[in-house]
Amino acid sequence: MKKKTDRRVQRTQQLLEQALLSLIKEKAFDTISVQEIIDRANVGRATFYQHYDNKEDLLESGFKGLEARLRERQREKEIIKGRLSTLVDGSGEVNAALGASSIVPPAVVESRHIFNQYILRTSRRDQLKAVLQAQGVGTEIYYPVPMHLQECFSYLGHGVGSFPESERAAKQTLAIPVHPELSESQARYVVDCIRDFVIADSSPEPVLNQLVKGQADQ
Repeated sequence: MKKKTDRRVQRTQQLLEQALLSLIKEKAFDTISVQEIIDRANVGRATFYQHYDNKEDLLESGFKGLEARLRERQREKEIIKGRLSTLVDGSGEVNAALGASSIVPPAVVESRHIFNQYILRTSRRDQLKAVLQAQGVGTEIYYPVPMHLQECFSYLGHGVGSFPESERAAKQTLAIPVHPELSESQARYVVDCIRDFVIADSSPEPVLNQLVKGQADQ
């Protein structure tokens, strides 16, 4: 019975937090009444005061819950990032291939904030992206145009060559999958595809031609 009660309490608190969040999107917090929150959550007035003293108490609880969820997501993403890096570092073949190539993986940092993407950097970014896409691996180029070359900043007068490092990064960075639901076998597949690209890229035969030929031979 206690577990059912706990779940019911959690569900009620979640409804109230979601109700307050939706109201905050519509109006200023100081103009929101407790009754509006109760009506939006579709719970009784007594139920509200069973859990919270006032709307400020609800807001604080909501922030604490959000912080806990964000920390859990951070922990899960760090596990995946560590898994990707371990797969790269733990495989002599992959490590040797990466060491001989221009592909640079990101560093895994502990005891601080996380990065939202797992970014590789390579001068052959577009070729790697095409190969991974053909292998069913999703990738993304998040910042294809550096800020100083964007139209909205044209009034500053900067042009090509003003910030060469930003321009190189815009042409070389590629995000590969990293999310809490990524399984170890999926991470292994991503790393293997990158390894195969690096190995094939050192051959005189174009990478895409090798890939197409390999698929045709199967």
